Amino acid sequence: MSVTQVIESQLWSELDAMAGRHVPFVVVVQLPDSRWVRLVADASSLPSSDEPSLCAGIECTLEQVGRVLTEEQRSGRVSEFRRVPGNSAFFVQGDGDAAERLARMPEVERIVAAAFYVAERPQAFTNESAAARTDATAAAVNRLKPAGDGQITGTVTAADGATPLPNIRVSVYRYQCGSRAWVLDTNTDGAGQYAAAGLEAGTYQVRYTDPGGVYATEWYDDSPTSVGADEVVVATGGTTAGINAALAERGRIAGLVTGADGVTPLAGITVEVYSQGGSLLGSTNTDTAGQYNYGGLEAGNYKVYFRDPAGQHAPEWYDDALKSGNAKLVAVSAGATTEGINASLAGVSRITGTVTGPNSLTPLGGIRAKGYWYEGSYWQEIGDTTTDVSGGYSLGGLVAGVYLVRFEDPAGNYVAEYYNDGHSSSTADSVSVGADATVAGVDVSLAAAGRIRGTVTNAGSGSPLANTYVSAYYGYNESWQVATTQTASNGVYELSGLIAGPYRLRFSASGGTHRSATRTGVTVTSGATTADVNAALVPIPSTPPVVQETGNIAGRVTGPDGVTPLAGVQVVAYNCSNYSYYGYCYSRGSAQTGADGRYEVKWLPTYTSYVMRFNDPAGVYAPEYYQDSASPDSATRVSVSANTTTQDINASLSLPGQVSGVVTDGDGNPLACVRAEVYPDSWSSVASGASDETGRYTVGGLLAAAYRVRFTDLLSRYASEWYNNASSYAAASNVIVTSGNVTGGVDAQLAPRGQIA
Repeated sequence: MSVTQVIESQLWSELDAMAGRHVPFVVVVQLPDSRWVRLVADASSLPSSDEPSLCAGIECTLEQVGRVLTEEQRSGRVSEFRRVPGNSAFFVQGDGDAAERLARMPEVERIVAAAFYVAERPQAFTNESAAARTDATAAAVNRLKPAGDGQITGTVTAADGATPLPNIRVSVYRYQCGSRAWVLDTNTDGAGQYAAAGLEAGTYQVRYTDPGGVYATEWYDDSPTSVGADEVVVATGGTTAGINAALAERGRIAGLVTGADGVTPLAGITVEVYSQGGSLLGSTNTDTAGQYNYGGLEAGNYKVYFRDPAGQHAPEWYDDALKSGNAKLVAVSAGATTEGINASLAGVSRITGTVTGPNSLTPLGGIRAKGYWYEGSYWQEIGDTTTDVSGGYSLGGLVAGVYLVRFEDPAGNYVAEYYNDGHSSSTADSVSVGADATVAGVDVSLAAAGRIRGTVTNAGSGSPLANTYVSAYYGYNESWQVATTQTASNGVYELSGLIAGPYRLRFSASGGTHRSATRTGVTVTSGATTADVNAALVPIPSTPPVVQETGNIAGRVTGPDGVTPLAGVQVVAYNCSNYSYYGYCYSRGSAQTGADGRYEVKWLPTYTSYVMRFNDPAGVYAPEYYQDSASPDSATRVSVSANTTTQDINASLSLPGQVSGVVTDGDGNPLACVRAEVYPDSWSSVASGASDETGRYTVGGLLAAAYRVRFTDLLSRYASEWYNNASSYAAASNVIVTSGNVTGGVDAQLAPRGQIA
C-alpha cells in the first residue's frame, strides 16, 4: 500500500468530518520522492480563474503550495500559514462568509488544509519510515478535530412541518461561564436533515438561519432570540436527536400611499425600511394602485420612510413624522404581513423670491440660495438653488416647517447674508412654510463686497511664501472667522465677499516653517479692494534631527538539551523600564529563529535595556524570559551599544509544566466557571484556565518556576481567593512547577460573596 493510501485510509473519516462543516479543504503530504500529493480530491477551494492548472491532478509541488497561498490572499479570501508540533504546517483558507467566521472560530475549526513542512529541517524525515510519517500526520489532524464525539441531529422544514428545507445553516452555541460561544456551523441536506458532530458533553443552543433570506431565523425551540431558546444536552459519545425546526417565512410590511386627499393613489413612491436603530435595510416602490409590499424581515420593530423620487410630494416617516426620531415603530412577526402601514403625502412646499444688488433694483443672477432646517441643536442645510438672470429663485422640495435662507455669491462680489439682512443664523429671520404651500417674497438686496489683497514673503530673504493661510476676522473678534484663503505660488492672496468694516488678519505658514503674524486695523469698504496688506513671516530656525543610536541583540535558541536548534521561535525585545510601576512592557523589536536556531533583533535604541522573551508558537516548549525567568520583572536585562551587536543572548527552552486542581464550594460541590490564574509576580498572570462541570481545571504552557494561583468566579457567585485560602498575593502559597510535569492538588474551596471561607 502506498504512503498516500495508508494516510487516506487512516484519516479519511476525520477529514470527511471536517469537510462536513462546509469548509473546503485540501490536504497535501510530501512523499519520499519529494512529491507533494493531494490526499483529498475536493479542490473547490483552490483558485482557478487565473491559473486553472494549479495543483491539477494529484501532484502539487511545494512551490505551487506557496502560490496557492499567494493566490488566495490576492483574491481576498482568508488564509493563514502556521506551524504546529510535529514539524507540520497548516494552510488555512475560507470561502463565502468564512472571512467573518474565522475570526471567532476555535482553533480546531480553523484548519482546512495540512502539509508536512520540511524546508527548515529536511533531515528530520530522512530516517523515518512511511508509517512514522503517517502517524505524525494522523496525530496532527487529530489535534484539529473537536475534542468531543457527541452530536446533535434533526430536520428543518417549512412552517407546514412537512416540506424539507435544504441549505439551512445550523449554528451550535455553547453557553459557558456567563458568555455564549459559537462552536460550529453545518448545513441541512436535500432532505432538510443535519448532523452537528464532534461535540463535547455539555449544554448547547441551536440556531437556524436561511442564507437565502426567505425563512425567518429562529432558535430551538421556536424562539426568535437566544434569550428564550431551549437548551440541548449532549452526553459523551451520544446523539441528541429530534432537534427539529419548522421555519416560518420572514415577515412583511404592506400598505397604501396616496396624495394629501387620502384617496388618489401615488405610483412610483419609494418606500424605505429601516431597522429600529436607523440602518437602511432595503426599499421598494408603490405600484400603479399606490400599493407596496416589502418582505424578508426578521421579527422585530422597524421604521418606514416614504419619498417621491420625482420631488412632487413631501417625504415623511410613518406615521406622519418629519424626522426619524419621531417615527412610529412598525412591529413585524415571522410568517405574517403587517398591513395598513399607509401614508398620505402632501405636495411639496417651496420658498421663492428675488435677489438684487445694493440698489434693490438690479437683479443678480448666479446667487446661491440655501435652505436650512433646525435639527434640535444646529441648522442643517437641506437644499439649495441658484438665481436666474432675473434674480429669481425657487427653493423647493420642502415639508411644512420653519427654515432659514442664506444667500451667497460664488464670485465674491457681494456680501453673503441670511434673510433678512442677517449675517449669522442667530440674527436671521426665519421663514414659516405650510404643507403644500409656496411662500413668496423672500427677497434680499445684497451689499457690494469689499476685498483684501496682499503678498506674504519670507522676512529673511524676501522671497514669496506659497500656501500660507490668511484668515480675516471681523471686528477684531477671533471667534468669528469671516473668510480664509491661501497664498498662490507668488505669495499673493485675495479675500473676497467681505462686509464693510474693520478686520484683523492672521497669517499662518503651512508646515510650521515660519512664525505666524497678525495685522490689525485693516478697513474694508463696500465695493472696493484694500490692497497691499502684506506680511513678512520670520523663519523658524530648523533643529538638526536627533540621530537615535541603535544596536542589535543576537543569540541562539535550543531545545532542553542545549544542543538541538529550534527554528521558528519568536524572540521579542521589550522595554520594561516601568514594569514594576505600571505592570506592563512594550515591544521595541522582534525576530524569528532560523533553521540553525539563531536570531538577531535589530535597531534597538541604546537609551534603555531590554527584557528578551522567547516563545514557541507551536506550544511544544514553554515560553521564557532571559535567563530562564517566568516574569519580566525578574528577567535579566540586556543592554545594547551603538552600532554593535550584543551576542550570545541564548535560551534553552524546556518542556512546559502544568498546574491542575479542583474547585469546590463550602460543601465540597464542584464549581464550574472558576478561572485559575497563574502569577509569577504580583503584577500580571502568565496563563489561566477555567474549571469544568467537575470543578477540575488545568493550566499549561508554564516554565519551571514558583508561581501563585488566584481563583476568580466568572459568574460572580463566590469570592475570589489565592492558593492556599489566602486573600492576597503576598499571603498566597507558592506552587512549584517543574518541566514536563503536572503539579496537581492545587485546589480551592470558595465561599459565597460576603462570607469568609
